[in-house]
Amino acid sequence: MKLFIVTGLLGSGKTNVLRTFEDNNYYCIDNLPLSSIFNVISELEANKVRYAAISIDSRSLNFENLQSIIASLSVSLDLNLIYLKANKSEIIKRYSESRRKHPLIKTSLSISEAIDRDELLLKGLINQEAIVIDTTKMNLDNLKNYISKIIDNKHNTHIHLISFAFKNNIPLDLDFMFDVREIKNPYYDKKLKNKTGKSSALDRYFKKIPEVAEYQSQLIRFIKQRITALIKTQRKYIAIGIGCTGGQHRSVYFVEKLAENLKSKKISISILHRDLHG
Repeated sequence: MKLFIVTGLLGSGKTNVLRTFEDNNYYCIDNLPLSSIFNVISELEANKVRYAAISIDSRSLNFENLQSIIASLSVSLDLNLIYLKANKSEIIKRYSESRRKHPLIKTSLSISEAIDRDELLLKGLINQEAIVIDTTKMNLDNLKNYISKIIDNKHNTHIHLISFAFKNNIPLDLDFMFDVREIKNPYYDKKLKNKTGKSSALDRYFKKIPEVAEYQSQLIRFIKQRITALIKTQRKYIAIGIGCTGGQHRSVYFVEKLAENLKSKKISISILHRDLHG
């Protein structure tokens, strides 16, 4: 199993880093008590989890044992330690903007003193094998891109294709929505009325209509361009909807053809024909 342990100063970006791991299909655990780590890893391995990321910081129970635990785990696992830091003024700014209290603040501590205490607790964790990331001048996209490069991002972007009927409302979770009602409706052909957009009869029917080929070509070109652009921003899920009047013929056909043209090693595809036979 490939394991990343993410640690560092509170307020340095661990939550966003863990989200990036999750977007890359890693099994993620936040703020795990260290006394549980060996049992958790055994369970992950038993369930054939190949990639995992665990966030541990100075709030974690038994945090003082982290160094020895890392040494022990490194013997049997492909383990990498990511250490995040940021300068004090930036961390203070982040807590001020979020209106959240620093977790180590107690009655007698200011936020500045809490950050100093955090640094003291983490002292000794940085070694020559740790991946140290200073997030002081990084925005969220910078950090996501940096982490994706570290973890050798080869996991798929997932494209979810949905056909639907406009009469049953538009799906709410779409990134892109297309209307194919301008295409001639086979519903009014008695021989095709009870067929669906997945049938060979509809395939032959639509291939005879020039407007279908033109629309399909423009749609595929546009979607491929957008997917390429979104993948560069580390986007991992894209929902695309294609609608027609009844959700049986045109939208189903266009979704099926789009799926065929988007097949790629870097893309996984799921299809939902929401209103088919509905």
